[in-house]
Amino acid sequence: MARKKKLAPEEEVRQILWQAAPAAARLLVAMVEGTETVPAGRLDCAKEVLNRVLGRAGTPLGQREQTIQVVLQGEAEADSV
Repeated sequence: MARKKKLAPEEEVRQILWQAAPAAARLLVAMVEGTETVPAGRLDCAKEVLNRVLGRAGTPLGQREQTIQVVLQGEAEADSV
């Protein structure tokens, strides 16, 4: 019987997190869309999704291929001031 190769701790952690990434992404989207999440929490989740997809806000616009406009409404707009 062949032995399973033991992974370095860093590699094992990377594999565990890689496998959990789809569930984490679904959770972020559910939090953004959820009505039970407080507006500040929804905004934090939305920022995280945008940062993962489009890059951090500190990236110069000339280096991005896409732009996005976020319009806050209702409670989220009041919380953003």
